[in-house]
Amino acid sequence: MPSIFVKLEDDITLESVNNGSKEIKYGALVDIKNDENDMNNISQVKAEFKGRGNYTWSLPKKPYQIKFKNKQSVLGMKKAKTWILLANYLDNSYKRNKIAFDFAKELGLNYTPNYKFVDLWVNGDYIGNYMVVEKVQVNENRVNLTNENGIISELDNQYYAEENTWFESTVSKTKFTLKDSYADDEYEENSVAKQAFKEFENSINEFENILYSKNKDWNKISSIIDIESFIKYYFVQELSENSDGCRSSVFMYKDGNEDKIHIGPVWDFDISFGNFTNQDRGGNPKIDYIVNINKYMDNSNNWYVELFKIKEFRTAVLDFYNTNINLALEKINKNIDNNMPKSAYMNNLVWKTLGKKSSLDRINAETYQDEIQYFKEWIQQRIEYLNERYSENSNIFKIKYQSHIQDIGWEKYAVENGEMSGTEGKSKRIEAMQIYFDTFNKQLSENVNIKYQGHIQDIGWQDWKNEGEILGTEGQSKRLEAIKIKLDGTSKYSIRYRVHIQEIGWQEWKYDGDVAGTTGESKRIEAIEIEVVKKENDYINENTLINYKAHIQDIGNTRYGFDGEIIGTTGRGLRLEGINIKLNETLLPNMSLIIDTHIQNIGWKKGFTDKQFIGTTGKSLRMEAIKIRLKGENAQKYDIKYRVHVQDIGWQEWKANGEMAGTEGQAKRIEAIQMKIVEK
Repeated sequence: MPSIFVKLEDDITLESVNNGSKEIKYGALVDIKNDENDMNNISQVKAEFKGRGNYTWSLPKKPYQIKFKNKQSVLGMKKAKTWILLANYLDNSYKRNKIAFDFAKELGLNYTPNYKFVDLWVNGDYIGNYMVVEKVQVNENRVNLTNENGIISELDNQYYAEENTWFESTVSKTKFTLKDSYADDEYEENSVAKQAFKEFENSINEFENILYSKNKDWNKISSIIDIESFIKYYFVQELSENSDGCRSSVFMYKDGNEDKIHIGPVWDFDISFGNFTNQDRGGNPKIDYIVNINKYMDNSNNWYVELFKIKEFRTAVLDFYNTNINLALEKINKNIDNNMPKSAYMNNLVWKTLGKKSSLDRINAETYQDEIQYFKEWIQQRIEYLNERYSENSNIFKIKYQSHIQDIGWEKYAVENGEMSGTEGKSKRIEAMQIYFDTFNKQLSENVNIKYQGHIQDIGWQDWKNEGEILGTEGQSKRLEAIKIKLDGTSKYSIRYRVHIQEIGWQEWKYDGDVAGTTGESKRIEAIEIEVVKKENDYINENTLINYKAHIQDIGNTRYGFDGEIIGTTGRGLRLEGINIKLNETLLPNMSLIIDTHIQNIGWKKGFTDKQFIGTTGKSLRMEAIKIRLKGENAQKYDIKYRVHVQDIGWQEWKANGEMAGTEGQAKRIEAIQMKIVEK
């Protein structure tokens, strides 16, 4: 392990440095010794030594900055004046920043800092294991900006007020600071840097106005920001589940007024990669994190939430992952295994953090090697999840949706897969909704479209909306009264949804374009749940007495429903052509069904059982009536009840035990059906 030796001048002690302001600069002489390559050694080089960091400056083991009088190479890294010493006090593997930097480099994210691990000595005392890192600054060997209007900005919702020059964006209310500039004249009159920063502010606001609009213009967005850098940066933050990744230490640069906004370099990962166990702080390796950041971390910028609503961005993410990410991920565990046990042992003798509860939320492992093992196991789980999530054949299929609520406005974040959007028990109407599709299965993402239509107070049915468009109204105090949702482009999946209605409560689940809610009753929708299910899935609920599915015109087979659930469609004019019914043989032993059905152009077909398909497929013939009865030694203990939704009639009364449901001789189709078995 190389060592850096700092000798403070004027009899200054490190205690004085640590107890004072991090902005105070002290004279120092610096030596660097590297036994493996004495060409990297330096001796008695003059420099300034000072503290640095925000929260990390408050920790016992502190980070520092060394600034040489002249540009200086450090341990083979390219020459510059300023170098950062990261303490990694909260990270007992010392590897989280390293792994994030290594991964960013593998992805080709521009200007990712180089680093070396060192043992730091100050005034002859051993201080601990440190990373000496290139500072994020404008420099030909750092962020190499060449235009006089080139600037580096930091997205910093935490500590922006400590900077001299900053602004708040108009839409997301994110804070941006001026970190460095090519002109380097921030404090001069008629500053070029400040003028360039104003142009950067204009670009940010232009980008946000488009990004947060109802119809996001992909061509305009991709003309303002460097999409590739945003994708690379996203994957570094998502892999690490960095809870600060959207609120602080987020650097961006623009090399002149005509340049796009580039995101990066990366910085600050000591509390990421599962260093917290709390899910909100990135502790769960099996979730989508940055794309749901407002759900987990307050005060975070949510650009990525909005970008992932755009189909073109998701497609670019998928293509990049399958082209570039896998090879980069393969190298991670090898990089973690490059351990430094002697330096770690020495560091713990000074700071005694192993085996102790950290200021995060977990107890550190007893040994350095156990910390490394914990890190490896967490990141392996993370890699497995990401490989499944971003596979071209991914089975992870999510529907996301967000409501605009009376007196509240837009919900803080979108919910997904059956979670409730809206409110219960507060008498608040949903006024608008946004629904979008979230999968990286290439076939599904390219071919499947979500469409939805709402019935609005005083307006009636709006036109069908496409994925990501706003349904309903904003600022008009109009209630959403009913909704239809459907998927186009797939024969494998159905979309189901249910709504909570004023004075009624939760309705039953509706499917594939059925009407959920009410019309003509002046009742508000207060909450909604939506999920996508496989049509061909033959999941049988083993806790219910009866399961049944239907074959529907233009749709094909539905999933199984059970115990009174609606299967079929209403309000779409689609005929039910056939059904499958399954009794629970465990709960109803030695029992079966006898089913008669009346079919268009055929008439009554009798004597079907629950082991058979009832009806027709491929003949475009409607089922018009049905009779169902139980048979078996315990049949007298139960009633089978059923009812059907009939063309031009709607829902009929419940029928039971062989009574006819539907019509005969009226040429009317059955459109939906419900069944249940109850004890007498």
